[in-house]
Amino acid sequence: MKTEYNQDKKKGGSLSLCMIVKNEEENFKRFLPSIIDIVDELIVIDTGSMDDTIRIAEEFGGKVYNSPWEGDFAKLKNEAGSYAYSEWLLIIDADEKISKGLKDEIIQIVKNGSEFNGYYMPRKNYYLGKWLKFGGNYPDYQLKFFRRGKGVYHPPPLHPKVIIDGKIGYLKNPLEHFPYETVGEYLKKFELYTTYDALFLERKNVKVNFINSVRWIVIKPSIRFIKRYFLKLGFLNGIPGLFACIFDALNYAVKYIKLWHIYENKKYG
Repeated sequence: MKTEYNQDKKKGGSLSLCMIVKNEEENFKRFLPSIIDIVDELIVIDTGSMDDTIRIAEEFGGKVYNSPWEGDFAKLKNEAGSYAYSEWLLIIDADEKISKGLKDEIIQIVKNGSEFNGYYMPRKNYYLGKWLKFGGNYPDYQLKFFRRGKGVYHPPPLHPKVIIDGKIGYLKNPLEHFPYETVGEYLKKFELYTTYDALFLERKNVKVNFINSVRWIVIKPSIRFIKRYFLKLGFLNGIPGLFACIFDALNYAVKYIKLWHIYENKKYG
């Protein structure tokens, strides 16, 4: 890797790109070139890839560490940050692309310094062939860029939050997110993530009873759908927007039903 902005280390900071991956060879080919030329270090934690992910990461100059997947992104992202040496960390997913404008903003911060220890960036979501502009999908602010040692990930494990020690700023240009190419791919991730969410609810000792059943299966999904589809104008995203709002709302019900199933299995062995 060779930075275009930091040939003289005395004139600026450094940047480590950290990623948690599994079977991401296609996304690596598509999106790593959008950022790799400005990073000083690439840290990749692989959770069991069976394709060419590791080989491609190493071709890009990455340092690859193997770690078993236990359903906890917070743990793995903190681990990735512990391996990095740079002043700044950029922790993104393999299906996210750094736009040209965002890249320029990051370069200037790393090169010139900043009063902030972390930055939110707006994220654009590409869902089933359409950019979702409404329904709370943009700007979908994400905190993925911060000083090493100043940010720590905390649960929930699948969608952890970064707690920053210090001031937080906002970037203007978008991070582009391409999470699902097909309906089938979305359903596979929906199945996987709701299972891990159910396990997290079990760890939090969420009870299965009549009141919680009404709350999680009826009230929460209904409020979520009304808020995103109507109040936040999700209907303006067309059919993909309708699907996005439906599945987002169903997430509550499905993970709660899976929680019930976990308890039933334990009860009857």
